[in-house]
Amino acid sequence: MKMTQQNVDWTVAQLESVYGEPEQNTRPKPMDNLISTILSQNTSDVNSRRAYKSLREHFPTWEDVYAAKPEAVAGAIRSGGLANQKSQRIKRVLEYVRTNNGSFDLEWICGEDPYDIIDEFTGIKGIGVKTISIVLCFSCHQNVFPVDTHVNRICQRLGFVPEKSAPKKTFWTMEEYIPDGKARTFHLNVIHHGRTICKSKNPQCSECVLLTKCDYGQNSINNGN
Repeated sequence: MKMTQQNVDWTVAQLESVYGEPEQNTRPKPMDNLISTILSQNTSDVNSRRAYKSLREHFPTWEDVYAAKPEAVAGAIRSGGLANQKSQRIKRVLEYVRTNNGSFDLEWICGEDPYDIIDEFTGIKGIGVKTISIVLCFSCHQNVFPVDTHVNRICQRLGFVPEKSAPKKTFWTMEEYIPDGKARTFHLNVIHHGRTICKSKNPQCSECVLLTKCDYGQNSINNGN
């Protein structure tokens, strides 16, 4: 499938016809979301949620985390994996925000140009495009389309990006084609589709609502996979 606005719009509509438009019942505060997203890096949702819960139990406020020693923070988030590395990232982010804004309140980013925020926060070691785009999408309701492993794989298979496109490259390629107001819905539906149908291994191409325009799926079926 060629990368065109019509094809992206079609894909969004097809996935919505199956999965609907996922509701967002809560709006996480930007700082809470940023830290929880850091904890989600390179681990499962279950482990990251456990680590975040433990962190908040040990340190109820971000001021408490900021004042704590890195090893104490690492101990609190051990269940999320890469605890020493992530504790340094969290401390670094808190230091940056406090130094530049005088508090740990990140609500202000929601009123800024999202691409300026992406540029600013990806300058902090350990914060990539995916991490800050999740905050902008889910906390600020910006039309920013986060690209994780599932999203990247499906965009490759659909032909929207080259086969070996890195997630960061896919993010910037896709951004201009995301319909207004559809970034969050599209992101969640693609992830759900990637977990249930378009899996990394043994994708269920014959059951895929995108099959008619997916060369990967057509080739897979023709080859008996």
